[in-house]
Amino acid sequence: MTKPAATTTSTDPPRHRLPDGHPGPPTWSDTDHPATGRADAPPSAPDTGRPDARPSALPPGRPDTQLSGPHPRRLGSLPAARPSGEQLTAEQAELPLRPDTRPSAPHTGHPNTHPSPPPTTHPNTRPSDPHPRRHGPFPPDPSAGEQLAAPLAELPQRPDTRPSAPHPGRHGPFPASRPSGEQLAALLAELPLRPEAPLMVHASLSGTRLSPTQVRDALLDALGPRGTLVVPAFTPENSDSSRAHRALVAHLSAEEAEEFRASMLPFEPDATPCPSMGALAECVRSTPGAVRSAHPQTSLAAIGPRAGELLAGHDPHCHLGELSPLAKLYDADAQVLLLRVGFEVCSAFHLAEYRMTPRPPLREYRCVLGDKGNWVTYEDLTLDDGDFAEAGARLPDELLVRREWSGRPVTLFGMRAAVDDVRDQLSRSRLRNDVK
Repeated sequence: MTKPAATTTSTDPPRHRLPDGHPGPPTWSDTDHPATGRADAPPSAPDTGRPDARPSALPPGRPDTQLSGPHPRRLGSLPAARPSGEQLTAEQAELPLRPDTRPSAPHTGHPNTHPSPPPTTHPNTRPSDPHPRRHGPFPPDPSAGEQLAAPLAELPQRPDTRPSAPHPGRHGPFPASRPSGEQLAALLAELPLRPEAPLMVHASLSGTRLSPTQVRDALLDALGPRGTLVVPAFTPENSDSSRAHRALVAHLSAEEAEEFRASMLPFEPDATPCPSMGALAECVRSTPGAVRSAHPQTSLAAIGPRAGELLAGHDPHCHLGELSPLAKLYDADAQVLLLRVGFEVCSAFHLAEYRMTPRPPLREYRCVLGDKGNWVTYEDLTLDDGDFAEAGARLPDELLVRREWSGRPVTLFGMRAAVDDVRDQLSRSRLRNDVK
């Protein structure tokens, strides 16, 4: 009996028989694969330091994009993430071209920033010097001025109304809208002033930008050497019975008000100011050579050849009646000028109160006279200017000359005719009020 052939078990994978005539697996020499040193080693990728690395397979029709050098953070080389410059250029050549809108001069700032857009045509928006917060300058546009000037030349031109002289408190000129000494002089020249007649003036200079000295000199120039300028220089603060005094002590306690009263200085014609009468009155009062009447509360001040004559003999017990300078001004046919004020402050109308029928009642007044603490008490008419504005508004137009200066009215009238008219008005109106 024949013994069966012995069988062997192998762990190698089964090998397929090649068909007849097949050349068989290729062989490589040592020179073909110097890295392996084996004649039967299959081709592999360059050694990457990893034992399980597989050869990289290139897809058909794709160029070799492997890097020639090793990756800096790996042990071996990796395929390149992007094609080379020459291959990118070849691919871009087949794409449709788009116009290049970038400026000819590249931005020289940060490497990751985009190029700056082309300069605009507006002037002064891109200086030629480097921007202080960037790394490089903006490209200048030399034609910007010409491009802007062309459309501006087609616009209609407006006349230049600015004055040639600049304003002293600004950087450039502006329209000369404020009144000046020349404008005031021209206004006074239009008014029918009588140089031989005294002129009593009430004025408000607020907003005129003229000093009291300028206004005073303009008035004296308009009157001439024979004219006399008169202003009210009242001192209602020198009293404990006036509205001005009551306003001063309104916020004080009774003890503080008594201390204030005891500290009040007496009236001195040459030194006591008249702050409540305005800047012009104080300027005239303090002018060297000016004359002031002696009443401690309702004095008047004047400059001119007739100042002493008109203001002398002011009875301290008569505010503005027959024993005051107002009666002398009435006899001299004086004129009254309301310079930017209304009839409510016209002191001449107080003379009409003394002459109205019936006369107003008497009341008691107190003031400091002579020495500090020397309080003097006297009686005089109860004066009330509450209806002066209404009385002035009813004056006949033929008695008044009206103008305007620095946005406010200017009124000139003769004192004699106006006082007579207001006397009659007050006699009628106040009598009706008393009856009611």
